[in-house]
Amino acid sequence: MNRSSVTPLPGALARGLALGLAISLIPPGAFALDPDGTDVYDTPFDLFESEGLAGWEAAGEAAFAVANGILSVRAPGEEGGRLVSAAEYADFSLELDVLVVSGRARVGVRASAQSGGEGTGAVVLIDAATSASVRGLYSTSRGEWLDAPKAAGVREASAAEIAWRRLRIECRGASIKTWVDGAPAADAIDATTLTGRITLEVEGDTELLLRNARLTWLGASWWQPIFDGASFFGWHESGGALWAVEDGALVGRQEAENPEHGHLVSDRSYGDFTLRVEYRAKSGNSGLYFRIVETGSGPGVEGFQAEIDAERDAGGLYETGGRGWVVQPSAEATSSWFRPGEWNTMTVTALGGHIAVDVNGARSAELFDEVGRTAGPFALQVHGGQDVEVEFRAVELLQAGDRRLKPESVRTTDSDHSWAPPKDEPYTAEEVNGWIERLKLMRRQVEIAGGNYPMPGIIYDPVFHGVVDKGDYTVEKVYLPTHHRYFLTGNIYRPKGEGPFAGVLCPHGHWENGRFCERTEEEARDLIESGEERHLSAARYHLQARCVQLTRMGCVVFMYDMVGYGDGDQISHETGLSDVEAMLRLQNLFGFQSLNSFMALTILANDSTIDRGRIGMTGGSGGGTQTFITSAIEHARIRASVPAVMVSAGFQGGSRCENAPYLRYGTSNLEFTAMAAPRAVALIGANDWTADIMERGFPALNKHWENLGAGEKVEARVLGGFDHNYNVHSRELMYAFMNEHLELGQPTPIVERDFDPIPPAELSVFDSDHPRPSQKPDHSETHVRDLVSTYLDKQLDLLFFREGVDRLIVFRNVIALALKVMMWTELPEPGAVEAHVVSEEERDGLRTVKLVLGRSGEQQVIPALQLIPEEWNGNVVVAVHEAGKGHFFDRDGGLGDDALVILEEGASLLAIDCLLTGELVEGEEAVALPVDEGRHHIDPSYTWCYNKLLIAERVTDILTAVAYAKGLERAEHVNLLGRGRAGPWVILARGLTGEGEVGRVAADWSWHFSDIGSLDHPDMLPGALRYGDIEFFAAVCAPGELALVDASAVPEVVGKAYRSRGTAGNILTISSQYPKLLLDWVAADPNPIPPEPAQDRVLPTYPDPWPPFVFGDLER
Repeated sequence: MNRSSVTPLPGALARGLALGLAISLIPPGAFALDPDGTDVYDTPFDLFESEGLAGWEAAGEAAFAVANGILSVRAPGEEGGRLVSAAEYADFSLELDVLVVSGRARVGVRASAQSGGEGTGAVVLIDAATSASVRGLYSTSRGEWLDAPKAAGVREASAAEIAWRRLRIECRGASIKTWVDGAPAADAIDATTLTGRITLEVEGDTELLLRNARLTWLGASWWQPIFDGASFFGWHESGGALWAVEDGALVGRQEAENPEHGHLVSDRSYGDFTLRVEYRAKSGNSGLYFRIVETGSGPGVEGFQAEIDAERDAGGLYETGGRGWVVQPSAEATSSWFRPGEWNTMTVTALGGHIAVDVNGARSAELFDEVGRTAGPFALQVHGGQDVEVEFRAVELLQAGDRRLKPESVRTTDSDHSWAPPKDEPYTAEEVNGWIERLKLMRRQVEIAGGNYPMPGIIYDPVFHGVVDKGDYTVEKVYLPTHHRYFLTGNIYRPKGEGPFAGVLCPHGHWENGRFCERTEEEARDLIESGEERHLSAARYHLQARCVQLTRMGCVVFMYDMVGYGDGDQISHETGLSDVEAMLRLQNLFGFQSLNSFMALTILANDSTIDRGRIGMTGGSGGGTQTFITSAIEHARIRASVPAVMVSAGFQGGSRCENAPYLRYGTSNLEFTAMAAPRAVALIGANDWTADIMERGFPALNKHWENLGAGEKVEARVLGGFDHNYNVHSRELMYAFMNEHLELGQPTPIVERDFDPIPPAELSVFDSDHPRPSQKPDHSETHVRDLVSTYLDKQLDLLFFREGVDRLIVFRNVIALALKVMMWTELPEPGAVEAHVVSEEERDGLRTVKLVLGRSGEQQVIPALQLIPEEWNGNVVVAVHEAGKGHFFDRDGGLGDDALVILEEGASLLAIDCLLTGELVEGEEAVALPVDEGRHHIDPSYTWCYNKLLIAERVTDILTAVAYAKGLERAEHVNLLGRGRAGPWVILARGLTGEGEVGRVAADWSWHFSDIGSLDHPDMLPGALRYGDIEFFAAVCAPGELALVDASAVPEVVGKAYRSRGTAGNILTISSQYPKLLLDWVAADPNPIPPEPAQDRVLPTYPDPWPPFVFGDLER
């Protein structure tokens, strides 16, 4: 990486530039950087200045001096000395010329900062006495050679052979390689220490010279777990072992009577890698396989294994299906590194044909030039024919680069979704209030995910008809428009009598044909024979059985259609609401279905025969999802709920209607279930993903209810003898729970009675007098969507354009809250930002700092270049462009127009590469984040339900850079500049910050979300059109100063937002034809922000803009 050189722009010329004068009139070379000077990675920089030892610490008796760029070292006495870099480096390439006149020296890498570089890391020996001169690679930490010197050709060196030698050392993850005069010298593997200082140590009676020492920053490596400590996510079982997760460890067991080997195999294949795992072998034989192929016969796999055993051979290499033992350590060697019965750490590295195994930091096996398989999965083995018990934990893969680009970082519906209550003890009043605030945010998050915030205004006009008298109860048909011409449909089962009755909602779940589910007589008899059902009627019509029994117990029961099922077929459950427009408006199955559940609950709540204080809800499978979601949002109206065979710490739901963008950001089904507390909740599990709910999930929920003083209101039961179901045994658990918590007063135990089913065709709510909406053109999915879009746009306009400052504040809070959920980020504290300074130089009146930014512990990589003028005015301009920081420099390395004016104004420029921009993009590669590989092609919501979008990550990077800039010494104001497609990015970032946290913002008004035509577009943001496009997000920036570059006029909504705060002067448009006017403005001090107008009432943080029912006014 080349250092930058700077020529100050003559002040007279700058002052003479008229407003709008083309920047190209500035003389060429002004403020010039060297070519390629903007890259942080892969660009070398000098380790030593031309004069002096700045950035280095010397110790010992040796004399170190730098003159004319050459480091001279003299240790004439018996004692030597040491020179240690002040900075630490992780992955890098170091090149230098060295001349050893006499004596011996060592160049060290990755030395410990705590030890001052002494006695740690890896070193290259440099010896003037031998013809080899530069010899081997030695680990001072291990006390052994990583790659021993080659004896051949080594002899006494003559005075004529002493010459400059070119040494190169490259550290990448676990790989350390050296070259001498361009020829490979050492090739070693060492994952013991991955970062540290660079050292130069000399012995006594040594004299050497060193020049042209240049370092190229290659990034940093970090350990990523590939076992989540709670589930088998990312792994699959093969063979005969018994595998379990216990206390955060994978446990494999086998009995001697079973000859079959067992394996836990990674779903993903790996080529070159470094894998680290802790294991404890209690008995028998095991192994860590890598680069395997599954055979399905014999041992089950073929490939290399690093040996794991309770007694012997630990760390050896064995090739199953090949050569057998390749490296078998002796008993004496094994005893030096293996700790029987204790936890041991094994590290396996395979880089091409170079394979190394370490046990507890000692090298146990190593192969060079191995020609076997170069890629394949990992597998943990349990040997057959033995009594085996082995535990594995902390299974970690060494990674480099940004965590967000790693497929292993993608969360899916199958990931571990464990949850823990805020604390393990009863909550204090303050902690209860904190939980309530959390609930408010989560409820809004659920509503935003479904496009239902603000809640659509709905005309409540249900149609009841077609009553069927079944003797002790009746069944009637009901339909109701929810989203305009989209209809909620279902059947209401009523007890005979006047009531008041309890009410129970019953979403059916993903059973075939939904509410009309009908099994054949043969299938029903099989269920009776297996013990899953008792009566033929219930076995054939299990959904009706649930409703009839609850009705006989004194409940009015509403079983309603989920979207795309039964009569609710206006929108397809498989393919409906799947295009770009639907995504941008957050029109999804989850949202339509959630709104239908809300309206179904409203039908019961408005029924005069129902006691509103005794309403329950229950559903199985996907109906269970609707149950816990509705109970979380409507906990005040639902007294008891039973989500069956759905809630778990693992699988979250496999249907499109259970996965919506943003839904599970930072949360999970367990926490959704916890939101119903302290209301009564019962969970029912089966032999499916809910089988372990009693161990993983329910203990946390039970503790949460106990902490709220309601431990008696939550329970769970697993019926492990049955697969995924809502059979009679599960239903009878539910009947007993509802009987108790809805105070039905039925004698116990409750046994489900037989009933006379209604043929499904007769349950349909539509007939000749009540025609099916899906058969009318104006009730088609397309027409419904258009109506909903038009209506919600009008609703948002009415929310904003109503008079009154308080209404405008509510508007701003609504849009800001939606933006917060969609971006799922915030401005961090400066102390939460890690800044690794790669190089720093001050020359010709300008300080140049190249650094990598990221949030602490998140393994983000944000390359940045900061330029600070000598007479810095305290302002920092964070500059962003979709091409990266290189946009602000010309092709020859000179400063671009924007940078020139910002620096001349006296401000500092901080240009960054947001994720997948600038030097973070290789060539023409596609710009995209990793996704849920198994489901993303079906619906991107499977990915975006759990993982942030690319535009949100880029906004996160902008806020990280802002936080870093705010933490700089002497920084007074941080302004934002977004050019090109990054203009809207900085608007979104500004909308997420509080007043006064960011100064001026200048953003190119370059595109709208309505321009996006593909689900794969890098700027895709689900819901952007639901919340008014970029204009409404810009309005949230008020009252902060905002310049819209090349906007034809200030958008009406933006102008009104600024006028409402009395800051109309803080919003302006500037033409890009007047760049100096723009850049002078963005580099200058911001104006003070006037205080918020006084209000007569406290406005909510999570506002309800209006009640959910608006009878007709919005229609007009």
